[in-house]
Amino acid sequence: MKYLALTFSLITALLFSSCETEGPQGPQGPPGFDGLNEEQVFTQVFDETNVNFTSTDNNIAIHSVSIPNNVAVEPADVIAIYILNQELTDAADANVWEPLPRIFSDGNNGIIQYHFNFIIDLDAGIKDIEIVLEANNFNSLTPGFKEDVIFRIAVIPSAFANELNTNAKNLNGTSVIYDYEDIIKDAIFVD
Repeated sequence: MKYLALTFSLITALLFSSCETEGPQGPQGPPGFDGLNEEQVFTQVFDETNVNFTSTDNNIAIHSVSIPNNVAVEPADVIAIYILNQELTDAADANVWEPLPRIFSDGNNGIIQYHFNFIIDLDAGIKDIEIVLEANNFNSLTPGFKEDVIFRIAVIPSAFANELNTNAKNLNGTSVIYDYEDIIKDAIFVD
């Protein structure tokens, strides 16, 4: 029985060791991009803390955000804003950020909505973010909705599609850019 197990183990080891040879290495893939103009580009994030909303017309309150000088904003950039949900944060014992627009219900007061406007015109020197709080009856809101609210703002670097140097609708143009000519020649297309 020992010899049978030893023979079986030896045959198994020989079979698996014979499968270690590798085939030929494939072609080098296209080089990747490190970012815009070979620079690393990161999303920039900052917090807007202790925001207190005051309403002049009993329904809408607007908070203007001052973008820090060290945060670069370009015309094509995208803004994302998150609100710290203090109730969920306390329950989870960790920060819970929710994206805007965000709608809440305040019991008998109806609907409360946070949303934002992003206005940019670099030629005119305008780069504004406004966080808007709308409520059915602003004065009856509990303080947690309008006092010491915390927002996290992300400036996401982007480029306008018409400024990119690729044309995804043109397969030949895309293949030249990404050096896929050999792949396309060898491809089998199924109807």
